Amino acid sequence: MKSLRREIIEEEVKEILSTEFNIDYNEISLDSNLALDFGLTSVDLAELAFYLEVKEPTIEIPDERLCELEIVKDVVDLVDNLVCDDFEIDCEEDEEEEMGK
Repeated sequence: MKSLRREIIEEEVKEILSTEFNIDYNEISLDSNLALDFGLTSVDLAELAFYLEVKEPTIEIPDERLCELEIVKDVVDLVDNLVCDDFEIDCEEDEEEEMGK
């Protein structure tokens, strides 16, 4: 079971992809390939990072991490990890608690 935090991040990522890159919201899944399915380029990934940082101003996505983003899940994972690092949240503990419920 996903944590509420991850669900919110996933929705925010999908919303940005849909509104800023004109991608049909219903076509976006965690397994969607950013380049192959949506035609996003490295410039688009930089823009995506910008929009994510605007949406979540407590994070900063390093440029060198952009090349790691292949599928939507990669984006969600990156943002989730940055949020956890920023707020010093133990994300693994949070996810274990969610699984136990």
